[in-house]
Amino acid sequence: MPPSRAQEISGGIKNALDRGDSLSKAKQSFINSGYTPQEVQAAAQMIRSRPLQATKPLNPSRAKSAQSTQLSTQTIIILGLVGVVILIIAAALGIFWDKIFGA
Repeated sequence: MPPSRAQEISGGIKNALDRGDSLSKAKQSFINSGYTPQEVQAAAQMIRSRPLQATKPLNPSRAKSAQSTQLSTQTIIILGLVGVVILIIAAALGIFWDKIFGA
């Protein structure tokens, strides 16, 4: 396996592990992406053979922020739709006011 390809796989596996994914899930992801199981296993062995380095723990507020952003986007969409419905009702009332409430 060329060194750059091995580095690519091992770097991707390390990133997945840093995000909290399991080794088996990370390996399976690379296999599903078209890498051979032998390449992925060799890259995983490279990671295991390296001395463990102190890594920054996964920042839980970052995951919370992503969830908050998604919630904000959903809220904006819902409020926008409610606003459109209110405008349609107001326009209908404006057009037919006399027919509805006229004497």
